[in-house]
Amino acid sequence: MSTVRRAARNLGALFAAQLFARITGLLMTAFLARHLGGEYFGSYVLCINFASLFSVLAGLGMRQIVLRHIIHDPEQAP
Repeated sequence: MSTVRRAARNLGALFAAQLFARITGLLMTAFLARHLGGEYFGSYVLCINFASLFSVLAGLGMRQIVLRHIIHDPEQAP
């Protein structure tokens, strides 16, 4: 199989996976909104947004710290 054909197949698979994830997310959001109701769904969305915000803040600088430790002590690297 040529490199171009393999790249096109991989690109198609990635596109299909992203499309599936977005459609599934949309359906789950609609299901949760109907099942929980307006007030509880709003609380759910607020909690998810806070968790997302804190996960981004917690990750800031983590890559550099991990790389620094791996460089200084490569035996502890995974």
